[in-house]
Amino acid sequence: MSENTNPNTGPVLMEELASLTREDVVDFLIAKVKVHTCPCCAENNWQIFSGPDVTYGLIGLQKSGMMTDYPYVIPSVGSLCNICGYIRSHNAFAVLNWKKHKAEEK
Repeated sequence: MSENTNPNTGPVLMEELASLTREDVVDFLIAKVKVHTCPCCAENNWQIFSGPDVTYGLIGLQKSGMMTDYPYVIPSVGSLCNICGYIRSHNAFAVLNWKKHKAEEK
């Protein structure tokens, strides 16, 4: 398991996750998702989860029987189908790793 996906190194990685932007998330989804239509309604009408203070939002996917802070929650980025409400999520560390590798290639 690489450092960026190790749930035991939480505080440093959570700071790194804060460096992700909405553009990073959108670029990741365009680059990595091969089928952009919703698996439920077959439409292509998505929005990125966001909040009042951020341009994208992290979702905490519960990893154990109790809902607490990291490392019991997997930080994820999410998108929502505007037609049927289907929620798609991707591990935020995958987006972070992709962003780092993209930067190294430049």
